[in-house]
Parts: sequence; structure tokens; C-alpha cells
Amino acid sequence: MRSEPAVAMRPDGGFIIVWNSANQDGSQDGVYAQRFGATGVPLSRPTDAFAGTYANPHEFRVNRTTAALQRQPAVAIRDDNSFVIAWEASNTTVGFVTHEAMYQSFNADGTRVGTANDRYADADNLDLEQRRVALTGGPAAGNVIIAWQYDNGAGEQEIRLREIRANGSLGAMKAINAPGGILGNPQLDMNASGAYAVVFESDIGGGSIGVVRLDSAGNSLDGGVALTVNQRVVSGAAWPGVAVADDGRVLALWEAHDTTGPGRDIAAREIAADGRVAANETVVSAIVAGIKWCMGSPVRPIPATMRCPRGRST
Repeated sequence: MRSEPAVAMRPDGGFIIVWNSANQDGSQDGVYAQRFGATGVPLSRPTDAFAGTYANPHEFRVNRTTAALQRQPAVAIRDDNSFVIAWEASNTTVGFVTHEAMYQSFNADGTRVGTANDRYADADNLDLEQRRVALTGGPAAGNVIIAWQYDNGAGEQEIRLREIRANGSLGAMKAINAPGGILGNPQLDMNASGAYAVVFESDIGGGSIGVVRLDSAGNSLDGGVALTVNQRVVSGAAWPGVAVADDGRVLALWEAHDTTGPGRDIAAREIAADGRVAANETVVSAIVAGIKWCMGSPVRPIPATMRCPRGRST
């Protein structure tokens, strides 16, 4: 059984799909990928792909370690078509089950960068929660960012961020946290200049959505403060998404469990380049069926059958 797919578009019009496959690597779940050209034709399997059982001559296994679970993959592509795949791996070697954020860097032709070993974004064996891994990528010089949910062992869960450099090495760790709070399910997007935003769930205030904006060097654009974007009192705000425009604007959206309205809505709110949050959130799902929202100038809805500029949509 194959599940949990994710996709990223190459600058040349090609794309890469990653997914989770049950029992294909011989031990529970593994992470697999396949590259496609601009016309949708599958590209050949990388020359250094791991040996194993494959469904076709194009797909390849991402994780070297096959013991236990490898799942929830994400993929990000640089402007030179090199790419990074990240996933959550369960670790049973420490006497109990932990979950680790893993990644591997690849050249444009799909061969691995450096070591064939799976790489740890953070290997402290303290986490007892599922690490929901997210990636975003941008310029050829680097700027692929990995984010994950982390249990700090003090009854709190935070969001951790690191840059994955072009040579596969890691930048300094960054953390987004709230005293006594539980933060999770991070999602990322990056614009052409390398500035990016991370959106996440928080249990603060009964359920909220936070956004942190950072420049290409990883410096906070809001003084280290997370911006809260949901307005309504809800029984839960979950499954956030985010898009970052090249002019610096950010559009966050989420599923709102409204206690005063009809139930679940899809809500969105824009943050201006200077950090000003729009006066009101927009209930996207209550406007028009069959549309999608594009990060443009301005943010606008278009028919779902049309393509957004630069492929940026919610």
C-alpha cells in the first residue's frame, strides 16, 4: 500500500513525487521517490540507488535504514534541480520508541550528495511524539529549510528549524516555542529571495495558528514574536498551510473548528511585507466553490482549473 504522497516542481518544469510504501523495503514502511521530466515522462532511476524490490524501473528507495518505520516524507527542490527529501523515522535502538527527523540530499540527477547514510536533523532520542517533518527550498546556493515538531522533555512541544546546505550539512538549530505550550504540524514556504515563513498549530488560547517570518539568513522579521492569525474563538484550529510571495507578503490558511458557526471552515489571513496582519480573516470555503487562491499582486481567487503564477496557490 502506498500513501502520504508529496510533490515538488523543478524549475525546468519537471517534478519529483515522494511517498510512503508499506513493507516494500522489507520492514514495515519505507520512503520512495520518482523523478519526472517537464512532459511528465518518468526519468531513469539514479545510478547509485539502493538495491531492492521496485514496482517500476524509475522509482528509488530514499531511506538506507529499513528497520521499523520511515514515513511522512517531504521534498524540496533548489533552482539548480538538486533536491532534499526528509521524513520521520522511528528509532527502537534506545530501548523505547522515539521518532527522529531524517533527511537525504540529492544532486539534480538523483544521485546522493556525500554519504549514503540517512542523516539526522536532530538525533537526541528525547522525542516521544511523532515528528511531523516539512521542507521548503529556493535558490541554488542553498536555503532548503527543514522543520519538525519536537518534544523538549519538559511537557512542552516546540517547532525546530535548520537549514540544509547544498553539500548536505546542517546550519544552526532554531526553535519556536511557548512556555507550557504545545506547538506542532509545521508547514513552510519560501520565496525567490530565500525569505520564508513557518506556520504551525498551537494549543494557546484553546487552539490557534501561529506564523513566524524569517529572512534568507534565518533572522526573524517580527522581533522573534510569532504572529497569531486566527480571530475566531474555536474549539480547534488545525492543518495550516502557508504561501510566501516574492514581495514578502504571507498568506496563511487553516481549518477552523468554529463553536459559533456551521462547523469546520477553511480560513485565511494575509500578512503584509511590513508585518501588518490583515484586519480580518477570510472564510475561504464560504466564498465560491471551485476556486483556488494565488499569491500574486494582489492575492486573488481564480478558477481551480487555472494555474497560478509560479505555481503558488493554497
